[in-house]
Amino acid sequence: YNKDKDSLDVGTATNAGLSVKHTFPFSHNHSMDANISSAYEQLLDMEEYQKEEVQEEHVAKSAFRR
Repeated sequence: YNKDKDSLDVGTATNAGLSVKHTFPFSHNHSMDANISSAYEQLLDMEEYQKEEVQEEHVAKSAFRR
């Protein structure tokens, strides 16, 4: 949660902190869990994460066959 921007920031953890890749508005009418779920659903709709998920499934299946 980014208090200054009143948003949920999503990114990669680095030595210097969080490298923010996406920012989602925070709704005070919903719980933190609901806000996180909403951000997660929006991430799943993004093409870059769909490709990554398919790639991970392929790697997992090929490793299982060995």
